[in-house]
Amino acid sequence: MNDERRRLHIGIIGCGCSGLVTLKELLDEGHECTVFEKSDCVGGLYREAYQQGIFVSSHLLTMFGDFIGKDENILKEPRMLSFIEYSEYLNDYAENFHLKKYIEFNTEVKSLWKDYSDNKWNIRLNNSQNIYSFDRIAICCGIFGNKNVPSFQNQDLFQGKIKHLKDIKHYEDFTNKSICIVGSGESASDMILAAAQYGKKAFLSIRNDHGFLIPRYIHGNQYGPADLDTSRVHHSIPRAWGILHTYIDRDHASITPSTYVRKGVSQ
Repeated sequence: MNDERRRLHIGIIGCGCSGLVTLKELLDEGHECTVFEKSDCVGGLYREAYQQGIFVSSHLLTMFGDFIGKDENILKEPRMLSFIEYSEYLNDYAENFHLKKYIEFNTEVKSLWKDYSDNKWNIRLNNSQNIYSFDRIAICCGIFGNKNVPSFQNQDLFQGKIKHLKDIKHYEDFTNKSICIVGSGESASDMILAAAQYGKKAFLSIRNDHGFLIPRYIHGNQYGPADLDTSRVHHSIPRAWGILHTYIDRDHASITPSTYVRKGVSQ
């Protein structure tokens, strides 16, 4: 750390992927940090989400650059991690860099305000009436902590149940039910597939068009995760950098011999 820079006392709210990286980078800069996590473990949103959830980006493009995780084969055979596997990866990340000693688990921040008399940020926690002061605050609890449930005309006349995605923990909740999924994002795509597989009837309500429908894997994983082709990383980084092109440019990586090669060159 540059001696001319002041060592700051920084409070970090949230211990998911962004909170962990923020903690590590600030510690590397020489600052004093404390993380407040309302649950009893790292992982954030992915610890609370539906358990059968799977990423739409491969581990090769999702993992942090300074830690590939315990599965070294991921460099040779990238795949999509489940939410549970990614939560375990974040836990391994925290342990690898000895970050847990800076984290206060089961501790929720109830209020946050700035005291302009001393230019400090103050917080009050759920388990204490004490006030804790910091030079800076990093808010890393994401934007999906609260449910966003729309209101529909005549909604009160509906005889069934209306649930938000955060209330769905297992796909088996759809068993033998008629399901209507509202929305067309990544999570909605998971939900409509689950509703079709487990439910009696499945419907999808979309406000606009559905956009691009891209499978997670190309030809049933025969040619690896689709994001290795669709990611901007594939098309923008210099070919001499990183392991991505090493994987993409393997001799057997052509999708169809006559029309398309994963190198991006048409035959």
